[in-house]
Amino acid sequence: MLNFRIGKIVAYIDQTGIDLEKAAKEFFGNNEIYSTMPDFEQTSSLFNEWLVFDYKLAGGTTIASDYYLKNPDKLSPDLMNELKQIVETQTYDLFEVEDVSPGRSVDVWGMFSGKRYKVLEKSLS
Repeated sequence: MLNFRIGKIVAYIDQTGIDLEKAAKEFFGNNEIYSTMPDFEQTSSLFNEWLVFDYKLAGGTTIASDYYLKNPDKLSPDLMNELKQIVETQTYDLFEVEDVSPGRSVDVWGMFSGKRYKVLEKSLS
């Protein structure tokens, strides 16, 4: 079970001083984003995940990596090890579902990487 809460990294974003408008422009391009648009919640979730794990800060690290390196909340070694695993295994790819074990896992094939993965998270995100 996941004990580390990604919300800690989201809260840390305010401390990084990043330009959220610039980041949003990079992610959304010229598309207008508004709270009543179709699928706004899902789009916002994807943006937040991209911002935490893929957006590069001035030093070239991601926000998640920066949080890990600085440990601003003075998390325990166990939680830091869990965060390290999250950062190291975060993967962006276009996936094809190969097999589903309902309530347990999904086997996927990364179309860019050619690698196979077993997704164990209940939400399968």
